[in-house]
Amino acid sequence: MSLVSTYCLTPNSGNLFVYTFKEGMLSTLSHDLLIKVTDFKINLNMPNGDLSSGNFNLEVKPDSLKVSCAMKEGKRELGLLKNRDKSEIKSFIEEDVLHISKYPTIIFKSMDIKKEQTYYLVKGELSLHGTNRCITFKVKSDDGKRFKGSVMLLQTHYGIKPYNALMGGLRVRDRIKVGFDLAIE
Repeated sequence: MSLVSTYCLTPNSGNLFVYTFKEGMLSTLSHDLLIKVTDFKINLNMPNGDLSSGNFNLEVKPDSLKVSCAMKEGKRELGLLKNRDKSEIKSFIEEDVLHISKYPTIIFKSMDIKKEQTYYLVKGELSLHGTNRCITFKVKSDDGKRFKGSVMLLQTHYGIKPYNALMGGLRVRDRIKVGFDLAIE
């Protein structure tokens, strides 16, 4: 008989971030961004405490994406963006990028989790901006209680048009990174 441990992870369990990257001839006028997801829920089921025989579902409220700070060469630059800048970016993301009034939820459902030598390989379906696609990513856990990882996504694979200004001289790269560092209790 297997014992299934069930967990509900929220922002109190750790961090879920989105990283965007700038490009274009005028990209020196802009910043890479670190965006924190402030409203998400992960329902995690682990039979016998083993993630590889488990599954999980993630639900994100896209209106909870909050610009945390600018990034420069992979490092946080806390003072570069004013609160007004962060608010304008958030509004633009909600209205012109993610169209949250039409797509109020982002969902991921794991379909397969395999234990490899130093990580878990997770395969599942991501529903974003009205498009469902299979994605695969690695999750590291040294103790079976803390989980870290990231996945690269192409916005255009989900019908999202990356930000573009000044006739393409300033734009956000199509490829974004979603990273996480979460713990169960």
